[in-house]
Amino acid sequence: MNKAKMVIFDWNGTLIDDIPIWYDSIKKIFKLHDISPPSIGDYFRKLEMVKSYTEIYNSLGINLSKEELDQIYQKEYQKHLQEIGLSPGVKETLNILKQKRVVLGIITMQLGSLFDPVFLRLNLKKYFKEVIIEARGKSNIILHLCALERIRPENCYYVGDSPPDIRQAKKAGVKSIAYLNGYIPEDLILKAEPDFVISNFEELPKLIGK
Repeated sequence: MNKAKMVIFDWNGTLIDDIPIWYDSIKKIFKLHDISPPSIGDYFRKLEMVKSYTEIYNSLGINLSKEELDQIYQKEYQKHLQEIGLSPGVKETLNILKQKRVVLGIITMQLGSLFDPVFLRLNLKKYFKEVIIEARGKSNIILHLCALERIRPENCYYVGDSPPDIRQAKKAGVKSIAYLNGYIPEDLILKAEPDFVISNFEELPKLIGK
């Protein structure tokens, strides 16, 4: 196994345990339209079958644009920023990796207005050299960071909680690690064929040879 020189993390549902808040925020969209929301599992199963999340809402009778959906979601999510904490074992793992001089990064689609307050409150800035928010095309960004840090893709690991995270890591040619957070159906993640699977971050240092 190639030892890690860089580890890049997804944010939502990976470094932070925010899936219940995410779910409450999307349920607000359904509540405003008096429509029963899908379960978390069903939502992610539907997401695997469409090109964008707007299609999920459209198929269930909510004909709003991406911008309109995002506005409702962001307003609701914003109310709960102070409730968001780290996933189990994250802080201990980051300390170990930092001591081993592994380059740490974050690539997330999260908006800055929702990312920055949590990132700063949880005192994570000291751990991460590379932070990319509002990301589109994660595979290209992963390769860009590898080139920037002069690290070969095979010495880089990407940790995420969703099938798209795993696919983007594999597309970039880096090692993919699926984090099973207990919310996204395990069979969906395994179908993406991650290189490794963890259910607690404390498993990570040993897995990547650190």
